[in-house]
Amino acid sequence: MKIFEANYDGVDILDDKLILNCVFPEDFNLKKSLLMNWYLNKATEILHERFDHYTEIYEQNDVELSVKKLTKRWGEFHLSKNLVVLNAELVVAPMECIDYVIIHELCHALILDHSPNFYKLLLKRLPTWKHLKNSLEAHSIGFGPIV
Repeated sequence: MKIFEANYDGVDILDDKLILNCVFPEDFNLKKSLLMNWYLNKATEILHERFDHYTEIYEQNDVELSVKKLTKRWGEFHLSKNLVVLNAELVVAPMECIDYVIIHELCHALILDHSPNFYKLLLKRLPTWKHLKNSLEAHSIGFGPIV
């Protein structure tokens, strides 16, 4: 990462380097805020792309998505809003693990609990789900419980 004094605040990527342009480059809170907002925006963009892909495949276009920082989970499903919430930090996991969480939560839109029917649906949609769950758990040491 490179930090430059500039007449605007913003984050760019140039030649695989993160460039932070700041009016006040010595302001730690400003730099932190710029980076966190950039990260959340990029995570939202990537996670929405994958989510849209799977809602189309499974014809679940009525399910909405929200991306935010969760403290104990990679994803959640909220029945009252027909809403999947994905943890923004999921974006650092391998793409197949991201897909696993999305598919897992879309299965919850149809079957709320972790009953045998839920796992039958998950297995049908993603035969390698157990392997992907284990892989995701390896990425979440110290993170807490996950889906």
